[in-house]
Amino acid sequence: MTNKSKKKLIKATLIVNPVSGKGDTTNRRKIITELATNLGWYGDYVETTRYLSAFQVAKKEASKGTKHIIVCGGDGTIREVLQAVTNKKIAVGIVPLGTGNLLAKNLSLPLDVEEALKVALVGNHKPIDVGVANGEYFSIIAGIGLDAEIMHSAKRELKDRFGLLAYVMVALRKLNNRSGKYEITLDKKKPFVVKAKTIMASNMGKLTSGIEVVPSTDPQSGSLQLGVIKAQSLSSWINIVIHALLGTADNSPHYDVYEAKNIEITSLSGAKRYECDGDHFPKTDHLNITLYPKAVIVMVKADELGTNKDKGKSVMIFDFDGTLANSIEMFMTVYNILAKRHNFPLVTEKKRSELQGMSAKDVIAQLPISKWRLPFIFREGKKEFEKNFEFIKPFDELEKVLPQLSQRYTLGIVTSNDPANVKKFLIKHKLDYFDFVYSDGSLFGKGKVIKDLLHKYNYSPEDVMYVGDEVRDIDAAKSAGIKIVSVSWGFNSKQILIEHNPDYLIDSPSQLSSRDFFS
Repeated sequence: MTNKSKKKLIKATLIVNPVSGKGDTTNRRKIITELATNLGWYGDYVETTRYLSAFQVAKKEASKGTKHIIVCGGDGTIREVLQAVTNKKIAVGIVPLGTGNLLAKNLSLPLDVEEALKVALVGNHKPIDVGVANGEYFSIIAGIGLDAEIMHSAKRELKDRFGLLAYVMVALRKLNNRSGKYEITLDKKKPFVVKAKTIMASNMGKLTSGIEVVPSTDPQSGSLQLGVIKAQSLSSWINIVIHALLGTADNSPHYDVYEAKNIEITSLSGAKRYECDGDHFPKTDHLNITLYPKAVIVMVKADELGTNKDKGKSVMIFDFDGTLANSIEMFMTVYNILAKRHNFPLVTEKKRSELQGMSAKDVIAQLPISKWRLPFIFREGKKEFEKNFEFIKPFDELEKVLPQLSQRYTLGIVTSNDPANVKKFLIKHKLDYFDFVYSDGSLFGKGKVIKDLLHKYNYSPEDVMYVGDEVRDIDAAKSAGIKIVSVSWGFNSKQILIEHNPDYLIDSPSQLSSRDFFS
């Protein structure tokens, strides 16, 4: 088997809108396929045309049993794909190529094509809610009134020339449009009447520049936030914008917010345009909006939890190298490559045994490298290591142990490696039972990284356990205030691990599932 064939790990269908956004659209196919192939992709590449929509392509793929689609385009193209795969259990990766790229921004996805492809291929699966407005699907916002008029008037030529500024230019022209009168019914309760410029049912609330136009949205909540904008004068619009910038739009006196699963909006001022995720539709006097909970699976960053955190589960966080991945030999090989290159002593088998009885700081102290050069040497070594990442194997027993652990705990990884490489490793070796892969790319400072992780996901230290193979893992866990399970099959010797007093010490992966560390 060649190296090239080994890299082909992820089968997916690429659906690409060749004219979305700006940039060199003539070479788009070549750029995307080369980047995707280098990241481990193989599969079909399909471009949309005037006669072949993204919806048609995705629907056909769903009927064929395709399990992974990557859509490259703007929010309209992405919306069509999501509509075709709703409730189909198909993972959808997103490569944003449009003007607004609102779904990508709401999901904190990269806007760079290569980085977005990494997430689209080997990110985490996250099920999100999807709304339907008069039969048209949306993942972000469905609106009636002013916002739909803005989408209708922002023509492609204007967007191609001015980008996001096109929407602002159109909005300024239309602020003086008359407000409409609407009857609203929430979850079949008693209807009420409002006078508003625009009404927006939001599943995710961030718009341009991260402004949260509808606050407190969560695409896994099973409900929509309904924003009713009542602004009339320029000063009232400024008030709303300031509150939106501060993330407190619902505190503006010119803005009301409601929550519901089913929404009916009837225009009492004649038919109005409506829009879904930026696509505008003909005028209507009645808008019926419903929500499908967790109906579409999207790919998010490997360091993001794919699902809502299960508060009933304890959390087990793993070190990667030396704990899950048997990468010790690779580290020694890379070290000796650098040693030859920079003329410092090679590591022999005898010396290796000595090093395993030392902490990482003591090992570093022995190297004939000045402190100012160390970060550069580390970066150089990291590149060499990544070149050969695909040849690293997991430790025995993990394939049996991890499925059992995933039923009992939320599982995560803290590593200095690229999360995308770690995810590819997990997928390749059938070990993808982890809820997140967290990394800051540094060699030291794991204690701070773990503290950041606890804060990010609001974990209580007493509910978290760290599993690692080195003395620095013990130090990191203690500095973060969590317990540590040291494993004796990794880099550091059992003796030095014992000397640093871990909470638990085990000799085989099977002991991870046979013991209860949280009792």
